[in-house]
Amino acid sequence: MKKSLLVVVVAALILSSVSIFALAAAKVGCSNCHVGQYSLNNGIKNLAKHPNTKADSYDACLPCHKSGKLAFGPILHKYHLVGDNHFMSNYGGDCRACHVLDANAGTFSIAK
Repeated sequence: MKKSLLVVVVAALILSSVSIFALAAAKVGCSNCHVGQYSLNNGIKNLAKHPNTKADSYDACLPCHKSGKLAFGPILHKYHLVGDNHFMSNYGGDCRACHVLDANAGTFSIAK
């Protein structure tokens, strides 16, 4: 009896862990988090110097934010990882929310 209960508990833990990781993996990239009040369009409206744009994805923003002083890397890391903000308090500053890691190749890419 104790053995079968242990098997059931372990199986439940494994299944719930897999479900949690699958859910976390599905919420990757700008467009998965930046919806509704946190949409990219709503976010840029709060930036005084940002021009009006219909850009609503990472790729649509790249023409202006690919390199130089407007490069996305430093800007996005500053707004997502510095201070008390929504990303830090709700997502713990987890790099995997924005980056896809390839452990076999030892590389990472941007999740879009």
